[in-house]
Amino acid sequence: MYSYSSRFLTQLLLVICLSPSTRAQTPKIDSLEQALRSLDEGSERMQTLSQLASEWIGLDVEKGEANVLEAMELSKSFGSSLHLGHSIEALGYSYNMQRNFPKAIFYLLESKNIFETFEYEVGIANTAY
Repeated sequence: MYSYSSRFLTQLLLVICLSPSTRAQTPKIDSLEQALRSLDEGSERMQTLSQLASEWIGLDVEKGEANVLEAMELSKSFGSSLHLGHSIEALGYSYNMQRNFPKAIFYLLESKNIFETFEYEVGIANTAY
């Protein structure tokens, strides 16, 4: 039988190990964040933010969402509708990870509509499931 102190220590260790702040970043996240520091406001920055968001969403939804929102703002300011569609799609996946299904459906359908106006089959297929 476990004593109270050993159960407490086991639970404490689990909490520390499973907390988001102790999870290591991947090398891909590190390299994307490094690249992002040197990029000005432009299409490369939008793409890098989107890539970074897709990497973060599985690990830290809030960081992923922050990157998506910045990419959306850049997309709007540069008039890049197709990239805006990708950003909105990523936001939908973010809400899905948070189990906020009404918002996930809303944003995924919104991105699908954008992709349909461009007849962008890959985007349409990604939002179809």
